[in-house]
Amino acid sequence: MLSIDGLEYAILGTGHRGEGPEVLVYDGYKVEEICSLEEYREELEGAGLLHMAPIFVYLDDTVRDEIGRSRKQERTIH
Repeated sequence: MLSIDGLEYAILGTGHRGEGPEVLVYDGYKVEEICSLEEYREELEGAGLLHMAPIFVYLDDTVRDEIGRSRKQERTIH
């Protein structure tokens, strides 16, 4: 797994992208306080390691609330 030096405090856990390797999952807001994600992605791409790039998650309670409200208006049949 690839990690970003000095940002251990921003790690949320691990994740998968389909068939690829297990990768680290970071809090995107905390990472962006320190470094540019675009520059990091470009470095990984140049090194041929983009498939091992961490996942950056942006926790947002409003998204959860919006989905909850829309689900109440819909009827799901399983």
